[in-house]
Amino acid sequence: MSRTVRIYNPEERRFLEDNLYCTYCGNANAFQIDLKLKHLLKSESGCVSVELLKSYSDRVMNIIKNNVDKLLEKGFEGKPRFRCANCNEDQSLDLQGRVYDYCSYNFCPGCFTCGIWIEKDDLINMCTECITEKEGEVEDEDCIYNCPNYDNGLSEAMDHYSLSLQEIKKNLGY
Repeated sequence: MSRTVRIYNPEERRFLEDNLYCTYCGNANAFQIDLKLKHLLKSESGCVSVELLKSYSDRVMNIIKNNVDKLLEKGFEGKPRFRCANCNEDQSLDLQGRVYDYCSYNFCPGCFTCGIWIEKDDLINMCTECITEKEGEVEDEDCIYNCPNYDNGLSEAMDHYSLSLQEIKKNLGY
């Protein structure tokens, strides 16, 4: 029996710039890392207790905290160190601030990743320019192959506002 993966929508995420973020499910809360920590095993009155060496554990945690970016880079090179505790993905993790910066540098009109949507009127005006320039001869395939904003989240922004190219064309009289 497999567990259903929860999708974290933008309004459900906490934002911390240096926080880990899963671009697959939107999780910004819990992650896993496999560690090998020195420990002591003690046999006491018929049971075994495990004791972590505090100084060693603290040192390892500080190294991880101060080198998250380097550890993520190792993951991009095919040696993942972190996993999303929600969906178990390891290749889709990045720093949350870096992901948001990518969206803003690429003039993202809004997407699942950043969750920052342009105004509906601005979206309609963006599409109106293209439609009127081509005198209404624009199809969905033209958006996919020719629109500079399509790969940066245009389709997600249109879905967010429940808009379609056909509807915009119809409102413009085409």
